Amino acid sequence: MAANGEAGLALFAKSGADAAIVDINMPGHNGVEVCRMLGEQARRSGRKLPVWLMTGAIGAYVEELGLKAGALKVLHKPFNISEFTAELDEQLRSEAPVAKQPRSGPGATARIAIDRDRVVNGGPVRGP
Repeated sequence: MAANGEAGLALFAKSGADAAIVDINMPGHNGVEVCRMLGEQARRSGRKLPVWLMTGAIGAYVEELGLKAGALKVLHKPFNISEFTAELDEQLRSEAPVAKQPRSGPGATARIAIDRDRVVNGGPVRGP
């Protein structure tokens, strides 16, 4: 997890994550800019990176900005974490040739941890 856009970009460059969820409203580069930059970093490294944007804002312009930046979807907070993780799993399975590449060592796998109790921008992320 990164505290701002710059830290998120650095984290991706270092970790080579398989997916990202980015808040639109954050310090430094906003989430739309970070989404665009993450896509550019992934393309330069020959990878695909599914990115979801999340926001508390409502409006068609938010969806349009996010999709133009390369996001798969704009999630509106609070969102259902179970639905999101199912969508994430499906996306990673569909990207199997990329996702199966080991990060380090033979057969290395990625781990995803989501803190169901974490509060995001004053609103809880909904779980089951």
